[in-house]
Amino acid sequence: MGAKDLRSFAALAQTGVARRSFLVSLAGAFAGAVVSASPVYAAVQGLRERRIVLNRSQFGEKFSGVYWEDGQYIPEAIEQISHLFREPKNGKAIGIDPALVDGLVALQKRLDTDQTFDILSGFRTPTQTESGSRVIRTSYHFQGKAADIRLPGRDPSRIFEAARALSLGGVGRYAGKSFVHMDTGEVRTWAWGYGSKQARPATAKPAAKPAVAVREAPPAPKARPR
Repeated sequence: MGAKDLRSFAALAQTGVARRSFLVSLAGAFAGAVVSASPVYAAVQGLRERRIVLNRSQFGEKFSGVYWEDGQYIPEAIEQISHLFREPKNGKAIGIDPALVDGLVALQKRLDTDQTFDILSGFRTPTQTESGSRVIRTSYHFQGKAADIRLPGRDPSRIFEAARALSLGGVGRYAGKSFVHMDTGEVRTWAWGYGSKQARPATAKPAAKPAVAVREAPPAPKARPR
């Protein structure tokens, strides 16, 4: 991290909106987004300002504006985005990883669109059944580092492939769903519900020993997929 980035981070720490959880997630973003030479960083590094429009249709709310300018994230803008990403059940919000927002900007560039992302899910708190299980340690939604996104009218498979090419972190899709998952965790991909079921080979009964001659048995019919 350079001296300019350190000054930016120090200025952020002095603002009233920079609560502890917000600082933790922002520190992680500097570690991953500032020094990294990833496709995401390559897509945003030449911009004097980083601007995005995000829609949260379930709340009827939108963020539209600049969230990074002159070498630093804008605390007020990141706080507004974090509020947009809040948990719908209880309204709780934590600081969203700014690297995730950078990833969405890079994804727009890769898709060559200025269409607004609809955020279906951002920060989430674990349900009663999830509390105490390993999912609370693995879901980046619980850490403010993930979003389920969609572009109305766009094929999710195209969004998935474009997001995967950015190597930001995790990218996933689910059969029958219109959204794509993105997070800033380890680089990995998944596509649940798209695997083809293979028919198990039929188990043939052992042939009875012939009394006189041995005749070659015809080939067993192929099993049909179920």
